[in-house]
Amino acid sequence: MSPLWRRRILRLALGIYLIGMGFVMGVVVERWRFDGVRKAMLDRYNEVVRQVRTHQMSIELGDEHQ
Repeated sequence: MSPLWRRRILRLALGIYLIGMGFVMGVVVERWRFDGVRKAMLDRYNEVVRQVRTHQMSIELGDEHQ
């Protein structure tokens, strides 16, 4: 195999590798971003659930005067 073919194969392999790594990093970054958004949504949901349960408990205990 001539040196020209070796360089072409090496360039092709390097190009495929870089495209693959770019794809993988894109997936990783999107996952990090999604996890941050998901955490914010779950934190808000958990706070609302806590408020509702606290209100329900106060009604059951008779602490709230209507």
